[in-house]
Amino acid sequence: MTVECNPESATPDLLDLLRERGVNRISLGIQALDAADLRRLGRVSTPAECRRAIGEVAARFPTWSADLILGIPGSGRQRLETALEELAGAGVPHLSFYCLEAPPARARRVGDRMDEASESLKADLYRFTAHWVEAHGFDHYEISNAARPGHWARHNRAYWQGETYVGLGPGAHSLEGGVRIANLPRLDAYLAALEGGDLPPQRREARTPERIREEAILLGVRTSEGVPLDLTRGKEDFLLELTRRALAAIEGERLRLTPEGWLFADEIAVRLIG
Repeated sequence: MTVECNPESATPDLLDLLRERGVNRISLGIQALDAADLRRLGRVSTPAECRRAIGEVAARFPTWSADLILGIPGSGRQRLETALEELAGAGVPHLSFYCLEAPPARARRVGDRMDEASESLKADLYRFTAHWVEAHGFDHYEISNAARPGHWARHNRAYWQGETYVGLGPGAHSLEGGVRIANLPRLDAYLAALEGGDLPPQRREARTPERIREEAILLGVRTSEGVPLDLTRGKEDFLLELTRRALAAIEGERLRLTPEGWLFADEIAVRLIG
């Protein structure tokens, strides 16, 4: 069972309680380890709080994760590499890394111009991170996730492979019996429903065969396990183009994107589905 924590809330008392209640994995929303980067992102935590939380979590949980944001305005490769090295030194078994994405208004507030130069910098930092995790013994098993052997996130794999899973909390998603369930992202309504003995407000969507195929492609292109070739029938010319451009490889009966191909995963998925 995984619980997500921000560094400032990952107190010893809370972590001890979570462990006592059966939680065996913590995902820490670090995002950055530089003070200027954290301020730019509007984070409440300080570098000292992040480092304290890393130490507290590592002392209590054999498997845990930390995330980093790539492409923070005013930052760069040196700060990113420093953060990666520090997390590796702390023994982090799992890393998540996401290129900065925000709605236009928030992007302007954090200084992201969202222009060609900004997007090119994010792509370069992603290439650097993809190379770094592989060079340091991590399995880059999904577009934004890498883990030491034996530490792949089991719940993440359940998402990507269409298995049953349960998400708890406002905005959390679940999949049960072919029905996708999304809790509405309102904390007050969520708590009121639980206190009244009811399920929280939800959206429910039954997955049709066509929707199942689309999700298998959309999610499969994101993983190192790839997409079954039988879902790409009629796209042989496009597959040839992808392999020629070193954006993908065909191995056995599966199409797998390369780290370079992952930069174009959404575009590739749309082409495969259409």
